[in-house]
Amino acid sequence: MPEKTNLSEHAQPRINCQTMQPVMELENVTGMEPVQVFSENSECLQTFVKENCHDKELVPNLVHYIWFSKREMNFYQFLSFLSASRFLDPCLILVHGDHLPFGTYWKYLLKLVPNIMHVQKSPPEDIFGKPFGYIEHKADIARIQALQRFGGIYIDTDEIILRSLDPLRKYPVTLSRAVDYNLSNGLILAERNATFLNIWYSQYKTYDKSQWGYHSTIVPYQLSKRYPDLIHVENKTFVRPSWQQLPLLFEKNFDWSKNYGIHLYIRFYKFTHDFNDIKYLNTTIGSVARHVLYRSKELCEK
Repeated sequence: MPEKTNLSEHAQPRINCQTMQPVMELENVTGMEPVQVFSENSECLQTFVKENCHDKELVPNLVHYIWFSKREMNFYQFLSFLSASRFLDPCLILVHGDHLPFGTYWKYLLKLVPNIMHVQKSPPEDIFGKPFGYIEHKADIARIQALQRFGGIYIDTDEIILRSLDPLRKYPVTLSRAVDYNLSNGLILAERNATFLNIWYSQYKTYDKSQWGYHSTIVPYQLSKRYPDLIHVENKTFVRPSWQQLPLLFEKNFDWSKNYGIHLYIRFYKFTHDFNDIKYLNTTIGSVARHVLYRSKELCEK
């Protein structure tokens, strides 16, 4: 695993909601302490974010993940969280969901990244009275809701951050094309209660569960053409290669030096890797993992 000494002792941050204004306090702990939990509508958390996670930019340096159902964290999800911590240095990482991850990678992540908090949220069952068809559609709407409430940076659990997103935090909303006719929702930057988000959310009045990615990717693309002043669009720098170019991820070496992030599309990948064999994997996934774990994309010598 990446270098980390004295893992049994570490400082764990807690937001103290008992003071007049919520403040972060560091608590020295041994072993693993539970992640601090907030309700979805916690005024304490919202106040803390407003006072501590904002700077001169429109988008606060605050990271959001959605995690519905009880699932063990895998190697690639670990990479995503670690990349967000290392390259964004966020104020907090908020995990919105009904459960937290579990397993070896999750326990190790908490010792490397102490500023993770849990926002308790049940998967939404319907939108404008229309029942959701897939858990992915529930996560689609949950990410918009999180950004409406807090603002910040939403990241999919198989999206890897490759460098700072600070140059993009000046825009009220940023999305990137995955292909020429859509905008990917796997990485979203938005100010709190952004007008574009509100319009996008309202379009779910026509939600149809038989349409897999229409409201999550096609609708924001269409809205970006109608309201170009409300959104900044990146040209494939969040998701290049796309799902149409999977061999570039899984079999070859793609030059991702101009990317802000990369989507691994792990649901289409049949191999499982770990901290050891990833050192010798001569593919894009291998170089990205080494970049996050060891700060170098170069292959190791056996």
